Amino acid sequence: MNKKLITINGTSLAGKSTVCRELLKQTKSSAWLDGDWCWMINPFHVTEENKRMVDRNVSFLLRSYLFNSAIETVFLSWILDKDEIFDNILGPLKGMDFEDHRFTLLAPPETIRERAKLRGGCSAEWIEQTIRRQESYLKLSSIKIDGNQSPAKIVSEITAYLKK
Repeated sequence: MNKKLITINGTSLAGKSTVCRELLKQTKSSAWLDGDWCWMINPFHVTEENKRMVDRNVSFLLRSYLFNSAIETVFLSWILDKDEIFDNILGPLKGMDFEDHRFTLLAPPETIRERAKLRGGCSAEWIEQTIRRQESYLKLSSIKIDGNQSPAKIVSEITAYLKK
């Protein structure tokens, strides 16, 4: 059986973590890596050095999961707004046998604003910047999914695609 790497990306508040949490529950022999976990740095600074370190850490963890004989499916949730980031992460995995599936969650501005209000602590500037970033996700080599649907509907859509 082929291993699967299933990436769920999108802006902040698109629903990536919620969807992956549900996919993990429904998928036997699976693991989930949230790229944000590798960015838990204090103080938080986005520098070239930190970006390279995080990319290496994500690649290492994905490779470890994919090598594990008990794990068949790996879910990766992360912001990932450029194909070159995918290339940086997947480059070290060349030669490994796995299926690469990419899904992008796109949520309308009103949904992002509503979720930001529920989360709290989000500045108006950050919210608008998040909304503007969605444009870059349209250019990605991925299957686009309406992030305004219920998590159950999104999971169902992803699951149906993977069965094709």
